[in-house]
Amino acid sequence: MLIRFLIRPDSDGWTIYDRTTGRPAVVEGFVSRGLAFEDADELVDLLNTLDLLKRGRALH
Repeated sequence: MLIRFLIRPDSDGWTIYDRTTGRPAVVEGFVSRGLAFEDADELVDLLNTLDLLKRGRALH
């Protein structure tokens, strides 16, 4: 199963990328760029968990 979101370093910190679009993830209107590593790491885990839960509901 594809993990949808991942983090990569950028010039201002870390960016969360959406692998389905190939672009930075947008969360509640906020483009996820220039984040501290700890924040990016926590947010990417949350986004991937929510995505997996969403996909699980779609299968039932």
